Amino acid sequence: MLANQFALSSSRRNYPPRFVNVTLPIQTGLQNAMSHTTPIDPALNQDFFINDELLSAINDTKRMSINSQVILQLFNKIWFTGKIPPSWLHSIVVPIPKPNKPAHLPSSYRPISLTSNVCKRFEKRIVCRLNWFLEYHSVLRISQSGFRQRSKTTDHLLHLHDAIHKSMANKHNVLSVFIDIEKGVRHGEQRLFYPSC
Repeated sequence: MLANQFALSSSRRNYPPRFVNVTLPIQTGLQNAMSHTTPIDPALNQDFFINDELLSAINDTKRMSINSQVILQLFNKIWFTGKIPPSWLHSIVVPIPKPNKPAHLPSSYRPISLTSNVCKRFEKRIVCRLNWFLEYHSVLRISQSGFRQRSKTTDHLLHLHDAIHKSMANKHNVLSVFIDIEKGVRHGEQRLFYPSC
């Protein structure tokens, strides 16, 4: 029952059409923005080096006892061949109960995937390079604060607070709209977005 529930929530085939219609233009816009940037910096596709990239990946782990030269060779081989070890394509899924949810329902559990620790280090290095590319070429909008270094989603609250105080001082109005995006309910129910103002 848990496997079926997790498969429903993770498969792209089960995304509601309304969700796909909203996200596809965003993905296309991002791809177009990236294609119109300056040519890709050679540093994006170069070898991984042991001095900063690999050591920072290893130092993030708790006492990870590995041979750094072997890991470096593995990372670079995967990076240039695109062939991922088969064991990295599998994970052990552990169901974690959600707080204050009925324990007898499969939907009350969140799937947590346990994957290869070395694979996670490799993914982190790739994410660092991609983040650098997005920031260097200004692909992301300045208003995007979530999932960025030195930025938090609470930054928007501070901007709103500042806008309200300035408007009150100048006797102006402020219009604010808050949208709480929640997972849509399947089996025919059409709602996806739950606005709250």
